[in-house]
Amino acid sequence: MLTPDELRVKEFVASRRGYDADEVRAFLDQLADELTAERANQAAREVAIREATWREAVTAANAEFQVTVGGLQTDMARLQTEVARLQAEVAARDALVHELRQGIGVPSPSSPGNELDRTVTRLGEELDLAVWTMRRLEAGMQRLEERLDTWDGPGPRSR
Repeated sequence: MLTPDELRVKEFVASRRGYDADEVRAFLDQLADELTAERANQAAREVAIREATWREAVTAANAEFQVTVGGLQTDMARLQTEVARLQAEVAARDALVHELRQGIGVPSPSSPGNELDRTVTRLGEELDLAVWTMRRLEAGMQRLEERLDTWDGPGPRSR
């Protein structure tokens, strides 16, 4: 493909019955200018396409992140409700056991270790993991938003 500079410096052999050299030179200069402008426009279109593609990818990632966070928040709320319910159940059970033991004169054990206690502990651990995961996702999204705020787009950009 010819470059604008090649068009500008192209020389032709003069002949007695040829074209007017000044006219040919003017035409080649005009053609070179148009080629330069078209290449600049093409480069700008390519940059705009890359920017649009990148922004679409960021928007899709953000939407997916929001769905993930929403799911984690739902799971966390469910776990918090379940933990609260089980804690209330454990407290009621402990009160009943304490009352029964006092009624028959048996001292309360220091660590009952029953299935309900293990379930409450497991749910508490799941809740902690969900909170940790959500915080990591939020931190990642924060970093992504900061990068997007400072991003000038792919490739060189004229201001």
